[in-house]
Amino acid sequence: ETKSKLAFPVDVKDVATEVKVYPNPVKDNLYLEIQDDLISKIEVFDLQGRIVRSSSIINNQLNVSDIEQGSYVSKVYGQKGIGWVRFMKL
Repeated sequence: ETKSKLAFPVDVKDVATEVKVYPNPVKDNLYLEIQDDLISKIEVFDLQGRIVRSSSIINNQLNVSDIEQGSYVSKVYGQKGIGWVRFMKL
């Protein structure tokens, strides 16, 4: 029997407290800010651990208008490190 692993920790915490996402909840464009760093990439996971979006970040924003409503966990890649943040899509 093969066991599947989640792509993110089950008890997700915002380890990179300097990463901010807004508005949260979001309808169309999610804006990201990271203190003293540049965001290069984001991966968005549903709560089952599936990647629903992997994208480069332009102008600190990500269009999420085409993903389904629900809660998501994002892995944010900065030049100085990686952080996890949560957001809700309306």
